[in-house]
Amino acid sequence: MVGVSRYTVQKLEQGEVIKSDILFEALVILQLQGSLLDEINELAADVGGGYNARQRKSNKTQVINDDF
Repeated sequence: MVGVSRYTVQKLEQGEVIKSDILFEALVILQLQGSLLDEINELAADVGGGYNARQRKSNKTQVINDDF
């Protein structure tokens, strides 16, 4: 479902380093992206930051008028 090789999935399962876009895609497929955001918020709170990670909302398509 992620569209990567078995080797990459094995690396992901074993906690090895993989490209972040692959990690995020896997988290979305497994519906675990919220867990990652919770972890980021906890880490930020531990270091005293006021950062609050949130999920990206889809962008609306903008129609541009080409009448110059």
